[in-house]
Amino acid sequence: MTATPEVAPAPDLSHYSDYADLAAEIHRLKAVPLAWVRSSLKVPFANFGDALSPVVATALSRLPVAHRAFDGRNLRLAAVGTIGQNQRNGTVHVWGTGFDAAHGRMAESGRYVAPPDTQFVIHAVRGPNSRRTLLQAGLHAPAVYGDPGWVLPRIFPRILPQGEATPGTELGVIPHISELATPQPEPLMRVGLARYEGGTEEGVRIIPTYHEPSMAGFRGKLDEILGCRRIASTSFHGLILADAYGIPCALLSGSLPPGPHIIPLPESAGLLDHRVADFYLGTGRRNLLVYGQPTGQPTDWAALIRAIDRHYQPFAHDHAALLEAFPVRPAIDPTAARWPLPADFEQLLRW
Repeated sequence: MTATPEVAPAPDLSHYSDYADLAAEIHRLKAVPLAWVRSSLKVPFANFGDALSPVVATALSRLPVAHRAFDGRNLRLAAVGTIGQNQRNGTVHVWGTGFDAAHGRMAESGRYVAPPDTQFVIHAVRGPNSRRTLLQAGLHAPAVYGDPGWVLPRIFPRILPQGEATPGTELGVIPHISELATPQPEPLMRVGLARYEGGTEEGVRIIPTYHEPSMAGFRGKLDEILGCRRIASTSFHGLILADAYGIPCALLSGSLPPGPHIIPLPESAGLLDHRVADFYLGTGRRNLLVYGQPTGQPTDWAALIRAIDRHYQPFAHDHAALLEAFPVRPAIDPTAARWPLPADFEQLLRW
């Protein structure tokens, strides 16, 4: 008699979600449906800030992620990045996402208008400006704020290479991807951006956020950042990750007069990049260090380093509410200082 082959039981995923629709989709896919900007044939590199979405979602859930388009008619989770206004169709669970009304669907009033055939389930947004955009559009949005990228030190703590007492790079400069001549990991800047010239001779490292689409590429980019004693950034995630890891940092601005500025919050939030203002307003931070440097003039790197050393103030904020709002029930203790990663973590990710 032929033995009946043993059928492996389906994995128990009941603890992975508190929301019935998302839970059902996770059960069907055996993965978290996630919308983020991933590498493509057109841009064969991952952008570090965008890649934080699958890294954090997988670290919390220990599930693989299934990539979802911004305009699909399916159910999905949107997390890291200013991507909320680009979502349309289907059901979108929002966790720590930014909404920029200026680049979304606009009404005659100049306000964001939620697209038709789209249901938003808002768990948390990046900050109060994103929440205001949603409230003005008639959408329910709780006052839960934060960027999931802030938790990266719990996943990858800052550990210097063996034998090194201090980071080797005096100043890391992280440009926004719009300042690159082409989307690539090499620091080839657009013509006319003289402020990035001449840094390598003075212990300065220009660190674009693009990297090879792999775990090794992601970790290599993170190690570049963590190998710096100070950070100056026009990249939003370059700035907040430096802050999260306790690396003295400054926002680099081309619109403010040259030199250091201590920008009070919330009074002068309008002087900041909208993403930066949105996030830090939600954290309760009272001021932010900004260094004015015209884009067309060479930077006095020594003066920038002195400004950071003199004016940077370490900052930490309580992001417990953000973690509690994660709509996929975590498979680890999110309050732990360190999140242990499964052996197959790299295989669970998509780039």
